[in-house]
Amino acid sequence: MRTIQLQKIITLQGLDPQALARELFPNHSYPVQAMDRVIKGLGLLNSDQVLKLSEITNIPVGFLYASGEWVATGTLNKISFVSGEVIAEVTPTPTKWLTKIMSFHKGRPFIQTTIHHSDIPAKVYLSELTDLIIKNSKNNK
Repeated sequence: MRTIQLQKIITLQGLDPQALARELFPNHSYPVQAMDRVIKGLGLLNSDQVLKLSEITNIPVGFLYASGEWVATGTLNKISFVSGEVIAEVTPTPTKWLTKIMSFHKGRPFIQTTIHHSDIPAKVYLSELTDLIIKNSKNNK
């Protein structure tokens, strides 16, 4: 089962956990505790809460669940990683990976270019790419 890494999203986007809890659990007597249960894996967000989280963070629902699970396609000269509604086109060179990140969430393109050293392991690279997208999703409102 795929889960949403709620604490990671809160941290990377600099969200106020108490305000987010009130938004996600508006009818709950103790919204912070309810959200804490979700963060600890003792509860799940329902579909309305997932949609609300997507609206608040501007992270596509598919990417909320993807949690950085990337599928790779391409050639040695150009690799495309796809996760949810996000595409990262990577052009490797002998010394760096040039990445063009694209997302078309809600009809609005989000494009950003990043550079990583070529000696970074792919797992670390994809984890950093996921964090970058989550962190910068709020800037695409």
